[in-house]
Amino acid sequence: MARAVFIVVPKGNRTYSFDKTVLERLFENDGEEDRKVVSISIAGAMRTGKSFMLNFFLRYLRAQYVRHDISNWLGREDDPLEGFAWHAGLDAVTNGIMIWSEVFLCDDHPSGEKFAIVLMDTQGFFDHKQTTFDHSAIFSLSSIMASTQIYNIMKDLNQSNLNHILQFSKEGIVNMRLDCTTPFQRLVLLIRDGANPSPAKYGLEGGENLLRHRMQGLLGSTVREFFESMECFLIRHPGLDAAESEGFDGRLSRLEPEFVKLLETFVPMILAPEKLTPKILNGQALNSGNFVSNFEFYAAFYSEGAVEGFTGLIDHNCALNALNEAVKEYRKLVDRKRKTPSKLTLALLKSYHDVAKDQSLNYYDDRVKIEPEIAALYRLRLEQEMEKIYERTVQGMAVMIGSNNFEENLVDRFNACVNDVIQKIKEFFPVIGSVLGEIWRSIPDEWKTDVGNEIKKRIVERFVRGVSEALGEI
Repeated sequence: MARAVFIVVPKGNRTYSFDKTVLERLFENDGEEDRKVVSISIAGAMRTGKSFMLNFFLRYLRAQYVRHDISNWLGREDDPLEGFAWHAGLDAVTNGIMIWSEVFLCDDHPSGEKFAIVLMDTQGFFDHKQTTFDHSAIFSLSSIMASTQIYNIMKDLNQSNLNHILQFSKEGIVNMRLDCTTPFQRLVLLIRDGANPSPAKYGLEGGENLLRHRMQGLLGSTVREFFESMECFLIRHPGLDAAESEGFDGRLSRLEPEFVKLLETFVPMILAPEKLTPKILNGQALNSGNFVSNFEFYAAFYSEGAVEGFTGLIDHNCALNALNEAVKEYRKLVDRKRKTPSKLTLALLKSYHDVAKDQSLNYYDDRVKIEPEIAALYRLRLEQEMEKIYERTVQGMAVMIGSNNFEENLVDRFNACVNDVIQKIKEFFPVIGSVLGEIWRSIPDEWKTDVGNEIKKRIVERFVRGVSEALGEI
């Protein structure tokens, strides 16, 4: 059963551990490694309802991309809200970064591209146990790997909120040695529990009006420089029952109707097919393999024994990008050879793999001119990645290949049977000729006229027809 699992965990002393195997297992189950990854993250102060909101995201994702019916995606009035752990109160629930262990597949994007959608939850900021470094680490790491980052803000968008976003972004750029001018993609500011007297000013319209006013001046323009796009959405308070009741379980019947109505607008604004944007790094839309390796790379800046020295970091990133490109080259080479899968055998597949592997390693070697030790490390990873792809391909095509081999064997057996029958007929014809000769010699001479010749002709025709019928039944 799907659940929230940790991928980044705080270890103390300003370090975090990254669990690569969680992400690898996550994408192994989606069945299509070439899908572009759409990653949705939510961040913000502790106890502001981040996990609570993500569970409504899960409801929409299941309705849109699993059941393919969003007519009642919010569910029944009395269904408890389940998914990411959450509860009302003062104590934090999430530590580090968590990811939902189910990938949602989008096949109906207007562009025709296929996407794999993942959800990330982050630990809340401004806990008395955390430092500013911890806040910037979680914010920048989740933002660099998110195609859409949602930032939860309570009540109002003010200078303090913008200063926090700016500080976290700047420190993240320094810590992760980011050299791009706009490191992060889409930022959506979700203003929670706003006490706005006019319902018309809630939602996207009210949010955009607020954003225009608050982003004026140097601070606002500086924050904008870190994100490709920014949006703002105002949402009402979910109701006193949600805030104060110990037994509140998230069911719709206990939420304010206006809050539910705004949910019906906000969630599709993030997750509807036409709203999805793949994660892009260094100008490249990431597939699952790229997403895992880049997450590992950026998480390393916050791990124990992180690589030191700016030159070494550049070498690692250069090798990582070359590895990803070489893997894509390997896939192209193998796929080009597999255009006629009905004739594919295990031996042919192995030969395609060997040739593509050698060419992809050459492709990598031609593009990596860095420290030999780093180049060799990523070259080994490239070999391992290609072997894993080959093994998965063999497993995935085993049934089809087995079927093809069976059909080939059946054809061979049939041809052998036919050849055997033909050989027996050839051996039998002299006997038939001898019998017909005896029959002909026993016919009286006076019968050996045109009538006799006609009889002989009919006997031969009858024999030939019998042989043909026998062959037709084989």
